[in-house]
Amino acid sequence: MAKDERLLLTDSEQNLRWKEHFEEVLNQPEPLSTPDFGDTVMADSLEIYEGSINLEEVQRAVSSSRHQSWMRYLLRC
Repeated sequence: MAKDERLLLTDSEQNLRWKEHFEEVLNQPEPLSTPDFGDTVMADSLEIYEGSINLEEVQRAVSSSRHQSWMRYLLRC
């Protein structure tokens, strides 16, 4: 949808609107201050599983998410 709430019907109109949107989002001025996260755990210190995942595991996860129980599946891993 355009900013004036008009429906964008053509691919060209939609592409131009996406271009405008991302130019606005990505071309923001630098923030005046940055937050201090103190003792927050940083991403580089988190444990990350780097093993391979087989098709059966993916199918179980997808099936599980369809039934709103994906969180229980992830917590079992």
